[in-house]
Amino acid sequence: MILSVLTACGSSNQRANETEDTSNQVPTISVSPQIIDEKTQVEVKADSADEDGTVERFQWQQLSGTQVSFNGELSSLNFQAPSVTSDETLSFRVTVTDNDGAKASTDFPVLIKNINQPPVALAGPDQNIISEKLVNLQGTVSDTDGEIQSIAWQQTSGPNVQLLNADTVEASFVAPDVNEDTELTFTLHATDNEGATTSDNVIVTVKTIRVIAEPNRSADLQIYTFGELPAVNLSEKFSVSIEDTELTVLQTIPPVPSMSPKLKPGTKDGADSYRNTERSFAWSQFSFNANIRHVDVDITKLADAGTVTDIIVRPTSLSGVAYQVLDKDLGKKTIKIRVLQSNRKLSIEFKDNRYAPLKDIPLDSLLLFADRTEAEDIAPVPDKAASTTYLVENGDAFDREKAKTKAVVYFAPGTHELSYWEVPANVKHVYLAGGAYVIGAINADHNSGPGKGYTISGRGIISGEKFPWRADKTKYYTGSTLPLAERVCVDENNYSNGCPREGIKLLDAEQDELIVEGLTLVNGSFYVFGAEADSNNSWAKISNIKMLGNWRYNNDGFDVGTGTQMTDCFVSAMDDAFKIYHSNASIKDCVVWQMDNGGIFQFGWFPKTVNNVLIENIHVVHTEWTGLNKNRGLANLTERPAGDARSGQISNITMRNVWMEGPTSRVIYLRNEFYPNQSYNNWLFENIYVDYMPTYEELVDIKNEKINGRVIGGNGQLQNTLLLNAIEDFDNGSGNISNIRFVNFNLNGSLITDPNKTSTGMFEKLKTDNEEDVTFE
Repeated sequence: MILSVLTACGSSNQRANETEDTSNQVPTISVSPQIIDEKTQVEVKADSADEDGTVERFQWQQLSGTQVSFNGELSSLNFQAPSVTSDETLSFRVTVTDNDGAKASTDFPVLIKNINQPPVALAGPDQNIISEKLVNLQGTVSDTDGEIQSIAWQQTSGPNVQLLNADTVEASFVAPDVNEDTELTFTLHATDNEGATTSDNVIVTVKTIRVIAEPNRSADLQIYTFGELPAVNLSEKFSVSIEDTELTVLQTIPPVPSMSPKLKPGTKDGADSYRNTERSFAWSQFSFNANIRHVDVDITKLADAGTVTDIIVRPTSLSGVAYQVLDKDLGKKTIKIRVLQSNRKLSIEFKDNRYAPLKDIPLDSLLLFADRTEAEDIAPVPDKAASTTYLVENGDAFDREKAKTKAVVYFAPGTHELSYWEVPANVKHVYLAGGAYVIGAINADHNSGPGKGYTISGRGIISGEKFPWRADKTKYYTGSTLPLAERVCVDENNYSNGCPREGIKLLDAEQDELIVEGLTLVNGSFYVFGAEADSNNSWAKISNIKMLGNWRYNNDGFDVGTGTQMTDCFVSAMDDAFKIYHSNASIKDCVVWQMDNGGIFQFGWFPKTVNNVLIENIHVVHTEWTGLNKNRGLANLTERPAGDARSGQISNITMRNVWMEGPTSRVIYLRNEFYPNQSYNNWLFENIYVDYMPTYEELVDIKNEKINGRVIGGNGQLQNTLLLNAIEDFDNGSGNISNIRFVNFNLNGSLITDPNKTSTGMFEKLKTDNEEDVTFE
């Protein structure tokens, strides 16, 4: 926008100063009032003349109104019109000076007009849906300078469907029955309080229903076929094949910020560093009978991330035992491995431009889950043809009422939109076949009383990808039309808040004689796994559960219940991996990839009594801790909130045969400063191997590491007052620490003994009543 400043003799609004030289003619100037749209570039250009000389200088001043930025010494006035909530007048003065020093000034107004900004409407990503399946259209609308007056979904192409809740951001319909892939287009319209309208389209491709065949369960090798999945759930970075048969490679990526609604200002969900570095976890799975055969697996990295300098298979300590590397071709970015043992969880890591050398982690991860055959499982495969079985085929809409009449619910291979499901008491077995991808959560925690004899098993996947962070199960009742942002746990100020009782867990069951086996849990909304025996004298058998894609705070792993026997698990948690809150439990043969929050074996958060827990054969392939927060460590008791005076005794804890690869900021953290009546007695740490525990200065370097010019960052706290390893009895209550034994405890390549425990062992605090209360052998 250019405004002309006019010069003229005898202007009625000019001001002239008096000069000593009365023969000099004063310059003249005038400006007409101007009307300008907000947020536009303004240029007031002066064309001036002096009858007996030249104009030598211009001076621009703002007299009133919202301050704008400009250079007042130029021949023209240039500024960006401000954003205003209503029309506003800005006043200016321009002064010109001629070559003899005579001056003339004039004041002029500029009216800034408030211009309504149209609303923003986003109809969401395009979708692929099976015919006759419920489709959810999840849009978002916003208005920066007003309010949304109306929302409307409209179908603009394809076979007509009945839209439900078409006047909300989350509409739905049942996909039509089609004989070929068919596109339907929907438009989301948003209108603001001044009548401005914006639209956006989404295309829903309806796929024909197909029943997916299941593998022969009597075969010694079983490969799974999946149904239609969104492209974002399938990895294009890797290929995995066995005997020239391509396996499906799935993936999980950090959820977008809008999936963590109602954040309190100044707080975060913990996933920022993962989003900023575009992290991903990919995985592929198969089953085989290791008593009969081995399996050769070919893996290629397809994504171009520069030169590959090495390919690593972890756990490295299982090389030659669980697997063999047969061949590597770094130029072709391929590796061939021979899997020798089943129920193994392997990480295949390509060292290229997407590998962080200080953290010693790949930013694009590939996991291989080599399961045993289901014929070797604890739980039998149910008869899907039995009259007591509700068979849910690929593309079937889940019928909750029908499930109430059956003893078994069988999810066949394919994609199943389940949402949150509370399993009725009559259902004794929920089965997810290999290739079943269930989007939702399954809760068999019966508050009405203890259940008994419940099993959930198979080789399928449960994904919480459509739940917001801290999803509240009480807001997922049948028929709920609440928008996604309103379905979260909140505090008294309506901000997002953790809710252990109401938060949706992907798998929840509190039952006696409980079996959980073979499943993969991905994309947790809150705590991931809450399955445990209901009574102290009962049992739970948890076997071959895989857990990953937990990117946000509160994504805890396993709550290990009383009498639990847990074997052959994989856990990647963004909070505590294992909560050891109950007695008479064992955890064996598990692989851990700890994200940048939480402890691995967490005994804390409140004082408690726990007795007789065995933890052995644990392979920690990575700890991504970037700090010394008090809830970090292999064995940790976090004292938060402080000041809990309840008493408790954690005793007879055995942790043996543990391998920790890569940098780990802390191994042991057991104190009773804020829980003065908490005791620790009779703990044994035996055969512990920690590759690398950095110094404080090295931790600073690790947290500030850059890759491809970008700081990886993290959630860790780094103050030099925080402790590395620590065992500390404060003697400020009835709590005590006694008989803590370390046998063959190795750190940074050295055996830790009594003489070097504080130096090489990096125990910055070792304080108990007696020196023999903590020993190193």
